[in-house]
Amino acid sequence: IIALPNDIFYNTGITTYIWVLSNKKAGTLREGKVQLINANDLYEKRRKSLGNKRNDIPESAIQEITKIYGEFRETEISKIF
Repeated sequence: IIALPNDIFYNTGITTYIWVLSNKKAGTLREGKVQLINANDLYEKRRKSLGNKRNDIPESAIQEITKIYGEFRETEISKIF
């Protein structure tokens, strides 16, 4: 589950999450575990707002989130339960 920054979608005031689901975890390190990634601080301010859309997720942040997910280890922004 990846927590995204606030104000990244047009006219949406809700907190947004991405859930990555798989039914192929049997026999892997991920079996029986959940990884939580807090990406709330991985954004950049837009030069001009579009309604409530005030932030964007830059390509570098997308790559960092993908790397953290792929490595499947605990960091400052990633917890595994």
